[in-house]
Amino acid sequence: MSTITNERNREGDIFVAELSPAFGREVVTIASGANLVQGSVLGKSAFSCPATGTAKAGNTGNGTLGSVVAGNQVEIGDYTIKCTAAASNSGTFKVLTPQGFRLDDATVGVPYVSPHLSFELTDGATDFAAGDAFTITVDEGSGDAALINFAAHDGSQLAAGVLLYDVDATFGAVEGVNVKSNAVVIETNLIWPVGATAAQKEAALAQLSERGISAVEGV
Repeated sequence: MSTITNERNREGDIFVAELSPAFGREVVTIASGANLVQGSVLGKSAFSCPATGTAKAGNTGNGTLGSVVAGNQVEIGDYTIKCTAAASNSGTFKVLTPQGFRLDDATVGVPYVSPHLSFELTDGATDFAAGDAFTITVDEGSGDAALINFAAHDGSQLAAGVLLYDVDATFGAVEGVNVKSNAVVIETNLIWPVGATAAQKEAALAQLSERGISAVEGV
């Protein structure tokens, strides 16, 4: 009785073409604990975001800013959240990006959601006054790569490329080669996290497309 073995994918089973390997590849650090196979869709730890905002010294109100979560469009630097209209047990705050771009206003007691940041301003015993402010400082992340993690909020939930060769970082971080652009890949042979939904994959494939990586069904 013959034994059936399943042959693993080869490079040609994942990558149909690389238009410019010299510019489309990069060496990345694969985060410790990961054991990844060729064709894994990678995400990078691009930024670090605190869970709470820092109150400006001298604020009149003693409420807080918490439940901070970074979105897909978050920028590195200081976000400023400043009260522009005081109200009893409430208040309106303008939200400025590190570049000074004004986002939608935030309201005390109402969850704030945007592609940059999500958070909640909580009223305290003393109401906020006009001019009260908070800062949310977003720092650069480690830049380490791992299998894309759709539940993360540090940038690794975004598709950054496709792993060219197997990498075993089970016992420590190691280097790997990420195809970040200028490539065509076979969609059905890409490797995703267990439980990844069709919608999550579709969003990640769109992100790869923006980077110059086209996915096709097969050749």
